[in-house]
Amino acid sequence: MTVAFVGSTVLDTSPTHALRVVAGQWPACAACVGIVALLSGWWPRLNWIAWAVMLVALGIAQLGPSIGMPEGVIDAGLFAQAGESWSAGLVALAVVGVALGAVGARRRDLQAMMGRGPLRRRRAFTMWGAGGGPGGGRMC
Repeated sequence: MTVAFVGSTVLDTSPTHALRVVAGQWPACAACVGIVALLSGWWPRLNWIAWAVMLVALGIAQLGPSIGMPEGVIDAGLFAQAGESWSAGLVALAVVGVALGAVGARRRDLQAMMGRGPLRRRRAFTMWGAGGGPGGGRMC
């Protein structure tokens, strides 16, 4: 409703056109979610890159024409695909990213439970070290 109102009053376009343009952005947002899920599932320390992908995509869409970016770069951005035939590809990217991210998270969690993953338990150290000193290496 708000989009239709703003589109008709502020942007001087029809409410239907404003709704279609905004609703057409969801495949790009879904693709960003897929990228976040993929990075978080397999490489959790690198999930900050997902913010970079989102910011670059938004920067290209919003600032590209203003700063004179080539038309090919602007058209290649995620948010430039609103209502285009490539929107199905963005949705597919989202589905694949979420699925692979779930597999990666599950794999990582299973490895941690088995003691072989990056989250494995470390050996407890006493104030005397790992095994020597008074108490024979037991915790104090």
